[in-house]
Amino acid sequence: MKPSITYSLLKSKGACDQQLKLFRQHFGDGPAPLDEATALSVAEIFIWDCAAVHLLRGPAIKAFCDAANLAWKAFDKAVVTAHEAALKAGRKAIEADNGMSRNEVVDLAINTREKYVNMARKKRREALAIAFLEQARNEYQ
Repeated sequence: MKPSITYSLLKSKGACDQQLKLFRQHFGDGPAPLDEATALSVAEIFIWDCAAVHLLRGPAIKAFCDAANLAWKAFDKAVVTAHEAALKAGRKAIEADNGMSRNEVVDLAINTREKYVNMARKKRREALAIAFLEQARNEYQ
């Protein structure tokens, strides 16, 4: 049998009401398979740190935390890159002197930054989901 997680398992491990509600909305009472497709399909809605605290033990929690730290560092670096890209886009717009107003240049810079930050946020959430998945598979075989 493939490893999976059920609503009753989450409840027995003390998962918070919000996460229980989300689980039930997506998987009913379960089981939810511990596979990559499932993890990625809900990567942006579940709180993976919380799942790790409630469902993983010992070395699995440490491995998850190590992977989470790497994901956060990559995210922080991506945010700096996004900020730099936004400044560059703003400067180019000003230098092009294409008739854009100051507000339009600011909007361009903000939108550029948000685009990159959102992409980085999505990748971070996916990395956390996969890190949880890899450890949970070992715990719930």
